[in-house]
Amino acid sequence: MKKLGSICLILLLTVLLWSFSKAFPFLREACAQHPTPSGQIHQGLTAVNTGMVNFYVISHGETRICIDAGSSRRRAEKELAKLEISPATITAVFLTHSDQDHIAALSLFPNARIYLSHTEAEMVHNKERRLFGLIGNKLPSSYHTVSDGEEVNVGGIRVKAIATPGHTTGSTSYLVNGDTLFTGDTLSLIKGKVGIFAPRVFNMDEKTQAASIRRLKSLPNIKFLCTGHHGVTTDFAAALAEWE
Repeated sequence: MKKLGSICLILLLTVLLWSFSKAFPFLREACAQHPTPSGQIHQGLTAVNTGMVNFYVISHGETRICIDAGSSRRRAEKELAKLEISPATITAVFLTHSDQDHIAALSLFPNARIYLSHTEAEMVHNKERRLFGLIGNKLPSSYHTVSDGEEVNVGGIRVKAIATPGHTTGSTSYLVNGDTLFTGDTLSLIKGKVGIFAPRVFNMDEKTQAASIRRLKSLPNIKFLCTGHHGVTTDFAAALAEWE
């Protein structure tokens, strides 16, 4: 019996240590997240804070589009009201990926055409799952797909899709008007330095994710790097300096 008890204790400790090793990156990432407060970042660029994640509104004349749609419909509605932005004026939403914390407020935008990568759509339709099979994403009922390198012009706002897989199979960054980059959960931004977005247990392929970050580094003339959970930097070169 003593031997059996010792074996059970060893197994319990092993499970606890394994659980901690998986939970630690999650806790570290949660503590490191610092989304930008709701407000104007620059003329024509506004951050909307929905808790632990930002989505963004880009304006040009009477045209307004969003990158992602936040983690809470109620919070998004409240923050947009503070910013005096009517959801009805949003004509397009470009999704970086299909995780719930980036799509929760889609129903708030009745006049918006929704875009996401065709690879992300295929991932969802094929029911690819992660986090030991616990996470499976769903998509809105109506959307348009974009391919790597495709550019969409919405009322004078130029949005170029850049495939940055890794966090999810179809994760996509968007380059807007040639100088503003939105990366969703492709990367983290801690103390001004870019890293792989964690908790790593949520990422589907970190080797591919690292390659995606290196691809982004080659982009010229980036004035604003806008992340999902880690705010914004205006020093793109310094943020990616360590990525070769």
